[in-house]
Amino acid sequence: MKRFWSRLRKVALGGGMVGLGTWFFMRTTFTVSDAEALRRGETLIQNSKRALVIAAHPDDVEWYIAGTLKRLTEQGAKVYVVIATDGEKGPNKVNSPNLAATRRMEQEEAGAVIGYEEIFFFGLPDRESAKDKARLREKIDEVWQQVKPEVVFTFDPRYWQLPYLHPDHEGTGGVVQDYWRSLMSDRPALYFFHSRRPNTAINVEPVLEAKRQALMAHQSQGISERAAQFNFSNLRKLNGQRVEALREETP
Repeated sequence: MKRFWSRLRKVALGGGMVGLGTWFFMRTTFTVSDAEALRRGETLIQNSKRALVIAAHPDDVEWYIAGTLKRLTEQGAKVYVVIATDGEKGPNKVNSPNLAATRRMEQEEAGAVIGYEEIFFFGLPDRESAKDKARLREKIDEVWQQVKPEVVFTFDPRYWQLPYLHPDHEGTGGVVQDYWRSLMSDRPALYFFHSRRPNTAINVEPVLEAKRQALMAHQSQGISERAAQFNFSNLRKLNGQRVEALREETP
């Protein structure tokens, strides 16, 4: 009996150590100091004039970096947005007979709040945006050549943030990263959102109301005031400021 309890304690201890190690690896934490993360964020805002955001669904951009983009547009930057799918397999809280069309309209309304220059709708199948990587890459190349961005934002395909995972998110980010790596020269800065290893913090405290309004445009997804506030609670705090976290990719 003593041997049984001894083995049980060892198993429990081992399981606890594995769990602690998993938590330590998977938790979201800045890889630089708070001051350095905020400094990088301000540099990004002040120096970027043409930005391209590549997301998977309508509402992705508003959930994760609408505050960052609002600050950019307030500084005079032109922000272009790619939405790979229409999210036609998502929730339909407004009982729309054509959810794809409704979600495009909602995205346009959100874009007007933030001030996007143009939104490109690819219309790829929901939940399969990166299934045909060559097709997605070709479409990205067309917009990329038109926009000629100085900075690009997309989902982190490697250090994705738990608990919410989606194949369209990580898949789209991976295609963008591969395309970016293939560029031989004039490679723009690349930033990942929804990352658990951020190194850049954008102070969005002054534009939280705009972020809330943009989120509320997505009524088909059931985004209520409570849901919007939940999103705000997930913003990180640095030096008492609420920030959106990004990971800058190195060449």
